Amino acid sequence: MKSLNNQVSRSRLKSKIAFIEKQISSLDNYLPETYEYLMSVLDSQKCLLAEIEVKNFFLNVDNDQEGINE
Repeated sequence: MKSLNNQVSRSRLKSKIAFIEKQISSLDNYLPETYEYLMSVLDSQKCLLAEIEVKNFFLNVDNDQEGINE
């Protein structure tokens, strides 16, 4: 169940990241405050995604090690 929740969370974060990246690329003029805000939100979402991916990797490594030790 935890893996499914992580997949859903990763999928949602990737959707949010794609949306923000599209917003950034569609800025017609250089709007410093808008750009700064979007980059801040993008960084936050990418950080959350990286956290999930690192936790998943470490969990998989730990599970693999437990299988070897048994």
